[in-house]
Amino acid sequence: MLRIVLISFAFLAIKLESASFPDYAPFAQNEKPKRYRVVELAHWPTSEHKIEFGITVNSVRLLEVLQEDNGTSLAMFKGSGPPVVGPVRVSRLVSGLSPPRAYQADLNRDGEPDYIVEIYSGGNGIARCYSNVVFVVSSNRQYATTVFKADCPSEDDLVDLFGDGRFQYIQPTFVFGSEVKGKDGRVHNYWVYNIYALEGASFKLQNSLRTGFPKWIMYAGIVNHRATEQLTAEQKQLLWKPYEECLVSVLGDTCLTR
Repeated sequence: MLRIVLISFAFLAIKLESASFPDYAPFAQNEKPKRYRVVELAHWPTSEHKIEFGITVNSVRLLEVLQEDNGTSLAMFKGSGPPVVGPVRVSRLVSGLSPPRAYQADLNRDGEPDYIVEIYSGGNGIARCYSNVVFVVSSNRQYATTVFKADCPSEDDLVDLFGDGRFQYIQPTFVFGSEVKGKDGRVHNYWVYNIYALEGASFKLQNSLRTGFPKWIMYAGIVNHRATEQLTAEQKQLLWKPYEECLVSVLGDTCLTR
């Protein structure tokens, strides 16, 4: 039985490698919302486990990421002094094969820089992009840190849905169909998307901002941006429940410390 499971997982990994993730994005190419303006930061290693980020290589350090066996920690700097945030553990994930990526933006339009850090698990197939996306957002001269689970994150997840300068985050999650059969009598896997709006320095689930969200898209080996009709509401709830734990975390949550 174990051998069958391993072979099935390996086959899924190959299938996922052969189909690019944008083929299952929640919006078709001609329907994509406006991307929120972010600037990807340059990075350079300062030790085997430590990476620094700045506007250009070897410029003023803005972020420092430390990856050790038990997870990833993050520190944020302003100038040459001590960190204004952290170092604090933000993820259990560590990947030497896929180093973190970081972006700078003004997400809540207060004139202060905010930061987004993508931390990957590495691996093959879908496992290569099990990720945590960390938002460090300014709040009354301090910073609030929020961590999302995400699968295959990209800049397309960072949007301005209405073109009014307000930031929304579209969280991508890959959901295995387990033994739940669709209307065609077969088991399928799905990409699921939820919308979060930034209010001040906090994120709020706001799927009502766009019709059809949370959006479930069946993984079918072909380009597909349409909401699936394979599942009932009860089946979606059953499949989604195992993914709810630690989907969104803030500093102090046990999801980030255990």
